[in-house]
Amino acid sequence: MNQDWLLQKKETRRTFSNSTWVPLRASCDNEKGNVKNIGYINEFFGCGSVAFTPEHREAAEKLSWSDIGIGCSAQPYAYDDGYYSSIEQYQLNDKEPIGIHLVFEHPQPVIGGNLWLLNPDLVVALRLIKEGNNWVRPEENFVVVARETLDAEGKQKLIEIKREYLLDYLAARNMSLRLSYYRQRVENIASLDSSEYASLENYQEERDNGRFELLIRGVNDVFGGRWAMFRTWRTDVDEDDDAPVMGPETNDNIDHESSEGNSGDYEGVRVEGEFWRDEWIEHQGISKRVRGDADKNLPQYIVETDSTRMPSTELNNEDVGRWLWFRSGIINELLGLRGFSLKWCTAETGKIQSTSGYSIHFGINSSDLVTVYAYDVARLPAWEQYLWAAQNVVPDGKVSNELLASQVKAQPASTHAVEELLFKVMGMLEDGFQQEFNVVLYLHDLDRLEAMKQISRFASTDQVSLLRLAKELVRVFSDRLDVRELRKLSTHRNKEKLASNKLLQDVLAQKVGIDKAREVFGPLVGAYDMRVGDAHPTSSNIGDALKLAGIDENKSFLRQGEQLISNFGRSIWLVGKLLFEKPQE
Repeated sequence: MNQDWLLQKKETRRTFSNSTWVPLRASCDNEKGNVKNIGYINEFFGCGSVAFTPEHREAAEKLSWSDIGIGCSAQPYAYDDGYYSSIEQYQLNDKEPIGIHLVFEHPQPVIGGNLWLLNPDLVVALRLIKEGNNWVRPEENFVVVARETLDAEGKQKLIEIKREYLLDYLAARNMSLRLSYYRQRVENIASLDSSEYASLENYQEERDNGRFELLIRGVNDVFGGRWAMFRTWRTDVDEDDDAPVMGPETNDNIDHESSEGNSGDYEGVRVEGEFWRDEWIEHQGISKRVRGDADKNLPQYIVETDSTRMPSTELNNEDVGRWLWFRSGIINELLGLRGFSLKWCTAETGKIQSTSGYSIHFGINSSDLVTVYAYDVARLPAWEQYLWAAQNVVPDGKVSNELLASQVKAQPASTHAVEELLFKVMGMLEDGFQQEFNVVLYLHDLDRLEAMKQISRFASTDQVSLLRLAKELVRVFSDRLDVRELRKLSTHRNKEKLASNKLLQDVLAQKVGIDKAREVFGPLVGAYDMRVGDAHPTSSNIGDALKLAGIDENKSFLRQGEQLISNFGRSIWLVGKLLFEKPQE
């Protein structure tokens, strides 16, 4: 190592009051070698913290490493007079609570060890959930708010929190967090004169609002020295007595011995740099998450055809009477976030369910833009609004007709989205096979909410993504068909070699004939061929596959995606209709 490493000047300039992450409790050891041998290197960081209200600030200013550092353990205590100190309380003296701990220490009875626990009040106030070693906030796209780090043995060595969320919590409670931490770097070297540290001497200094100390000592001076042992024992106990009883201790029934010696002769020099600092983390008086304070950093939105913008705060009014226009890619972007889902209302309108608990009602207009009532976006949390604002465009193509029918005329269109119809007809076909043939058609059920994220017209943004959509359609239908059950129903002479679509086509052909069955299966086969094209996008057969699937390449890719889903679903519906519809008498 070198002097810069040992003296820690770069590290001591950095403070946690400006850092992204703030340690709440830490005991991090990075140790290499035997502490008594030459070549030993260690780097240690320890930190403790307690939050205080303004009225206890003066007393808290006097607290340091020995008071609130890693040696301070948050524990409950019950006094004999009935007073109870909860685990959260930090007591300056007995029955004198002046602060709160944000991390508790829970000694594990019988099994041993200690478990660090993040203060449940902080967890609940910020609405966090624990996932692995992280505490995440689902309402903000499952962002990691706090995290713990484990050592090689699986023991906790650090719990830290993002400063943004810590300040929100502290503001809600009108508290400031006091940190006390200690950094130590140690190296055992063979000789000081021949080392990187030859020019150094022991010293202490006040530095960066903390205290630094350099110690240079012989390893033997630290771990060597004289030792002494004194042993005493009783002589009046008969080991053969069935129930021995010891009497009072006297000079006649005890004996003793003592010994002493030297330990050590350790070689080498120990160089050690230590730094202590106490630091305040101050809130900024704003608590958007816990207290619900208004967010002052919100975007503006284009509201007029001349690009006139209005701030979100002015649009956050149920009676605002304005709509906003967005690129259709916003839907796919939101569906790519964990916890978001899509529900269709009519053929051209739907709702995006947000992790913040809001449902955003949207419509697709004639220009393939997504239109939304302005208030529905303006009431969202800031992080979601910025996603919408990035896709905001100048009004074009008017407001979606079906959205206006619902929101203005209060007469929702009696149409259905092709995505919804697809899942409905797949279920109808399954029911038909169960009733007619007593056969379970599919190998497994679908997670409909997750499948709806992939099976969507919004997934089609170019030819590559259109082919990928075909692949998803095949996955949710053809790949789920139970080939073994279909082979039992098939009469084709090569049925053992046929795949799922061909087997189902043969079952239909038995009822309506080969030519009709081939016609019905055209879009299904076309989608299957498009799936192959997804793996080989330059294939010359893609054009044929698109025609077979009934795709009009003159339409926008969004409408081609809608057409693909529609034709695919219609084929499935026709299979069920032709197989199970009873002839009219």
